[in-house]
Amino acid sequence: MGWWWVMFGGAALGFECPHGRPWLVDETRPLLGSSRSPGRVSVDLDLPPSQRWVAVGEAYRNQSYLITEYFLEFLPENVLDLLIEMFTPVSSYGGFGDYGPEMEGYARGLNVSVGLVVIANLAYQLEHIGVSCDNWNTTGPTGQCFYKRGGSGGPCTSIVADDKNFNVYHARNLDWNLGDDLRGLIVDVDFIKNGTLFYTGTTVVSFVGILNGMRPGFYSYSFDARCQGGVLAVNLVEALSTGAETPAQHARRVFEAAPSTFAGFVGAMASGDLLDDAYYILGGVKDYEGTVLTRARNRAVDLWPLNETAWFRLETNYDHWDPVPAADDRRTPGNARMNNLTQANVNTTTLFHDILLQWPTFNSHTDVSCVMAAFDSTYECRVAA
Repeated sequence: MGWWWVMFGGAALGFECPHGRPWLVDETRPLLGSSRSPGRVSVDLDLPPSQRWVAVGEAYRNQSYLITEYFLEFLPENVLDLLIEMFTPVSSYGGFGDYGPEMEGYARGLNVSVGLVVIANLAYQLEHIGVSCDNWNTTGPTGQCFYKRGGSGGPCTSIVADDKNFNVYHARNLDWNLGDDLRGLIVDVDFIKNGTLFYTGTTVVSFVGILNGMRPGFYSYSFDARCQGGVLAVNLVEALSTGAETPAQHARRVFEAAPSTFAGFVGAMASGDLLDDAYYILGGVKDYEGTVLTRARNRAVDLWPLNETAWFRLETNYDHWDPVPAADDRRTPGNARMNNLTQANVNTTTLFHDILLQWPTFNSHTDVSCVMAAFDSTYECRVAA
């Protein structure tokens, strides 16, 4: 394993601080009226893994150059070439399971190197997402814990709530601070099994995990970063040695295991090894089936469920039992707006307009906003302009 440390450690020296939109700069940034629905694609899980994503890749082949351009924002070209060469054989590592041949098929469809797709599946989660050194983005793990280091942070917010009839709604803003062109690669994916819809997830083209998702009639999920994960080299070594998965890959694995109850879903999300600490925000279909699951890499840390005195839970990027830093307090205004909304007025429209699109829940890093409701199969996402 030592050679991985040497090679990845050396390559990591090539990472530069990318310069993207700073955090908390524009309280008037519009979404509605200039937003769009994500692209919609389907993946047939009855196909061999190597064929599942080929058609998706082909549909976006003309935009595949954006993936390379993204990495070249913070990697010298020679370092990227070295990483692509090193990562190419990683897709055959047994710890990836079906994801290995899926990534190989995706690369064929996109007409890019397998190594680039592997890097994308790891680096979307493990490294800076288009922000400058002075404006770390807490949803794109950088190996830093914002609340332990100070400075400006970037946000992500997820909410699970009961309405007045105790139906469960789930709302989230994903704030990866992607560039305008790269946001064009955000897609909703319908995963098909036995000819019917199994579940739906939101992701980025080239990425086989799901960033949020819903199984109609059963449950929904989103994740927010916790402690911003670890450095690329460290996480890859752990993946190779233990078979740990990114939170988004782990979530998809749980969806496909198809727990039959919300309790079973929560238990499955609480188990298994992750590459990064994470908050899993989980929703069911009926009264009090909602919780924030705080995950360390190898264990569950805390469950924070809905109950008789708590009709909603709102999670950003900090442990709910700790105070949030003043420089990144999205919790207080988010909670205030939910309380002003009241349980009687919870629905898809109000969660979008009165919560997700309000400053600072919606901010300069926001890429996509989604509202899900497994009880009636609502799944609506809007990509920011």
